[in-house]
Amino acid sequence: MTASLAVVGMLVLMPTTDGRIKFPGNPWPKGHPIKKAKWSASLSEEGLRFHFHVESRDYDLGDKRPYRDEEEDMDDDWKARIVWNNYHSCILSSTYWGHPGFLVAAPGNPLDLERLEGKTFRVDRTKGDKLGQEYDREELSFGIYLLGHDAVCDHRIRFVKRRGPATYDIHWRARIALTYSGKQTLAHELDLVLPKLPFAGITVDSGLSAKGARELLPQVLVKGERYKRVREKSSQG
Repeated sequence: MTASLAVVGMLVLMPTTDGRIKFPGNPWPKGHPIKKAKWSASLSEEGLRFHFHVESRDYDLGDKRPYRDEEEDMDDDWKARIVWNNYHSCILSSTYWGHPGFLVAAPGNPLDLERLEGKTFRVDRTKGDKLGQEYDREELSFGIYLLGHDAVCDHRIRFVKRRGPATYDIHWRARIALTYSGKQTLAHELDLVLPKLPFAGITVDSGLSAKGARELLPQVLVKGERYKRVREKSSQG
């Protein structure tokens, strides 16, 4: 069991199954439908961190064409359907493998969940086109399973339009290195659209007491008094 915070009086909203993720240059120019998407946060003495968990449907959904060697560029994994289909689908997540997400508010500098429209968060910025020598996949804000366990960074997460209480259309871009196959160059990109994604709540760090969480929340979140402590089963995603 993990402690969490939920909005008082709000209905529990199921994670969205809308949206689409594209990987420009791969065999499916129109991209892939989203199976599951969840936006949440975590609270610790450091402040408030945002987390996202996104799962695509199978790469070849609706595309069962037979493989033809002459149509498959086997020298470039990114262009080969047979390679993509070996890995089935994508997971992009800060929660599935225990990544840290990204800090959005510190004590004394609160965030307003109702005023995110037009705001872009830049996360894990990179210098140049290669991962640095200090690269540690586990320390990145998000993990990605794409063509194996690859690396994703240089995120631009934009809250495009507010659709209701703490609900937004989100446009997310990032760069990818195919580290699973030994490559360190950020040669590829993702382009993700998540429409009408609702905020799912806040997980409280195990080091914070109930009293500590109540006192800290108004320091990091505008109208923090609207939230209460609840219990929920812990789960991946």
